[in-house]
Amino acid sequence: MSGSEGQRRTAAVKSDLLELRSGGGRRKVNGQWAVPPRIVADMPSGSVTVDFTRAFCPHREIDMRVAVGAGTVLLIVPRGWRVHLDEVRTDGGRVVNRVKQRAFPGARVIRVSGQVESGVVKARYPYRYLWAVLKGRARA
Repeated sequence: MSGSEGQRRTAAVKSDLLELRSGGGRRKVNGQWAVPPRIVADMPSGSVTVDFTRAFCPHREIDMRVAVGAGTVLLIVPRGWRVHLDEVRTDGGRVVNRVKQRAFPGARVIRVSGQVESGVVKARYPYRYLWAVLKGRARA
């Protein structure tokens, strides 16, 4: 990593809050991005996908607050991370945690809290494709 690239990454993480708001439509955070310690997803309708698989994350814990109406919040995390969805309340909505493998020592933890009315909050690993499975690696 060059000096200027390292400075950009450090500067990008200085913002301690990522706000994802949508009254409809789709929002997606993926690729190489800097993860702040706090994330807020406010979705009366529509969908938000937050993909952590290629993200730069200097924090051990990430606090995420969700307010979901009829929308969907999808978290995609690398294997070895943990996602806690215990503090998400539902009013007819669904909370699905497919992140069940044992966490790596010192792994990142995402703690999600908030409210889901008729929408969905889901956490999962990235999908593995047949060729990647045969070669023994997941697609990043």
